[in-house]
Amino acid sequence: MDYRYFQYNCLIVALMFFGTLITAALLGFELPSLGMFKATFLVCAVSGAFAWFYTYVRKEENIAHTALGLFSFGMYLKPALLFSYVALRMDRPKIDDTLLAFDNAIGIDWGAVGNWAATQPELMGFLNIAYQSSMQISVISLFLVGMFFRKPIQVHQFFTAILVSGFVCGFSGGLFPIDSIYRPGVIEKEVMEQIGPVMNMAVTDLINELRFGDNPTLNIEGSIGVVGMPSFHTILSALLVWMARGTGWFFVVSLIWNAIIILATPLMGNHYVADVIGGLVTSVFAIWATHQLYRLIDAHYEKNRHRVGLFGFALAHFRKEKTAA
Repeated sequence: MDYRYFQYNCLIVALMFFGTLITAALLGFELPSLGMFKATFLVCAVSGAFAWFYTYVRKEENIAHTALGLFSFGMYLKPALLFSYVALRMDRPKIDDTLLAFDNAIGIDWGAVGNWAATQPELMGFLNIAYQSSMQISVISLFLVGMFFRKPIQVHQFFTAILVSGFVCGFSGGLFPIDSIYRPGVIEKEVMEQIGPVMNMAVTDLINELRFGDNPTLNIEGSIGVVGMPSFHTILSALLVWMARGTGWFFVVSLIWNAIIILATPLMGNHYVADVIGGLVTSVFAIWATHQLYRLIDAHYEKNRHRVGLFGFALAHFRKEKTAA
């Protein structure tokens, strides 16, 4: 089986992870304990075992590649969060006023929107559920696209695009930090409590502690995302739709549900509309960058296809030359 894309994805994650740890240590962060990676180890162990079984025992390529896609996704999530936390230490001025001015210019009055949303508890409850379903939808989509629709390459492409956009989001979150639409003069605390956003002010306070160095630790339980420009929830939803291309009915389902997630992102994820637009633009860039990267990988593979093993650095070619000598 051909694992060229999976191998390069793993290399990129490893570089991000170890680069993040080195940078964090230099900045004085308390490094994460191994206990923080329990979920990562579990996902990678189970998916890795499935990939091995369907590579060497049952030899089912679609299942093996899908399992490797899940392995990649599980391996990536925690390092990506750590990268975004470390990037906060750039300590740049927040750009909330600029984003708010943009939203106002396109006709979004967050005060009025917040007051209306507070009177719609059933709708807000539904949007809350939709917004929090992103990870579950991602896993379901990986399995359906890779195994049921037999398009494992699209699973690898999706993950590579996630890598590209995750790096952009993490770096941008530090370079262009934001606070929240839930702040005095925009949407007041009392209104926020009625809406019930997923990303509440306690999360915002924790992120600010990291940003200002008040609590320089990477030992943070759970998956607390950094609210920034662009919106990663928007990017994830857009890329899930892209991964589902060519799957007929599932593409339609993916398009509808992920559109709902994107619509829920401002109120549930504390984002401005500008963040959502930025997320859509970033997803287009990530798709373009993925296609360019895969062209380079394919060209390298064709040039070195007589070598086997990880990234072509195996011993087959060396042994052949040694035998000839």
